Amino acid sequence: MNKNQKELKKILDELHAKINEIKAEREKLREEAEKWKSERDNLNEELRKIRKEIADLKKQRTKTNRKVKELKEKRNNYKKTRREKINELVKLRKELTELNKKRVKKSIKALKEEIEKIEWKLQTTPLTAKEEKPIIEKLKKLHSQLKIQEKINELNQKIVELKAEIKALEANAQATHEKMTEMVEKSREIHEKILNLASKIGEIKRKADKAHEEFLRFKMKIKDKNGEISKLYEKVKEIKSRIREIKEKEETEAKEKVMKSIEERAKEKLKKGEKLTWEEFKLLAEKGVI
Repeated sequence: MNKNQKELKKILDELHAKINEIKAEREKLREEAEKWKSERDNLNEELRKIRKEIADLKKQRTKTNRKVKELKEKRNNYKKTRREKINELVKLRKELTELNKKRVKKSIKALKEEIEKIEWKLQTTPLTAKEEKPIIEKLKKLHSQLKIQEKINELNQKIVELKAEIKALEANAQATHEKMTEMVEKSREIHEKILNLASKIGEIKRKADKAHEEFLRFKMKIKDKNGEISKLYEKVKEIKSRIREIKEKEETEAKEKVMKSIEERAKEKLKKGEKLTWEEFKLLAEKGVI
């Protein structure tokens, strides 16, 4: 790389650095413009909502109060169903207490295994009626105990399910009550809002106009930065063209130098009567030497 190329490369690097610097400045301007645009849009949206809210305020309040009534009925229904479930739970617990008095310590699995053994014995062992009678009595007793155990399990499962249902009903009743309280508060807030909204419209409008002016001002600055960048890119293009020209010139000169060297070597070989390469022969032919 010669001196001219180095100088042009240095200028090119400086131009790129300047372009990057201006792009960074432009990005900050865009962020600022977007901030003002967003603020303007938010303020205009707020104005739209306020105007609509004032027009619909009485309608909203009526709708909210109706919702309060619905939620109150819903909450009372949850409470009523919960009381019914509690009464059912009390009955099941009473029934379970009575059954527990009759239950044996054996598990369902143990009872079933014992029943299977006895039934297998009855099927496979020859017994007299007298021998068979106490075994059948025992089998009946085991079946009765098994039913009690299974009924106890069934009741325990129902009790677990009822407890879960009661808990869910309590949660639903509480959530509904909270929602109803929220609706009551909302109705009160709507009433207060109408007194304040009209006075806010003028202030918000002034802020929205100011935000729009700032947005336009930053957009103009961005446009100026784009112009600066375009001009610098034109210079970059020009410098790159000059570098390319210099490079092409150097390559041409280098090629000519190589060809000159080949030509001189070929002429020397020709004088000496030495054999020429195809490239050397072709070159001398083009020059009109042979």
